Amino acid sequence: ISIDENIFGLVVDIDASDDGKIVLDLPRKYIDAEKQNGKDDIFIILIEKQNGDVVETTYEEETSHSEIRTLTINFEKGDSEIQILDK
Repeated sequence: ISIDENIFGLVVDIDASDDGKIVLDLPRKYIDAEKQNGKDDIFIILIEKQNGDVVETTYEEETSHSEIRTLTINFEKGDSEIQILDK
């Protein structure tokens, strides 16, 4: 996992030999998607596919806590990168 300052987000490099999912605990003090009223907003999740295309995908979020947000992101065989961007 690394920070990409050009996209203002996190980049998770993966080597998906099969379909799967990744569960990430994101500390709010480092990355958070928040509306102007202080409520949680959605993250934008992009996945780089085996053919090089980058597609937006959905995620599931457990009940958020005051210090972390827990995201579950599904990926497919051959995917190589997941980008997590605040909106």
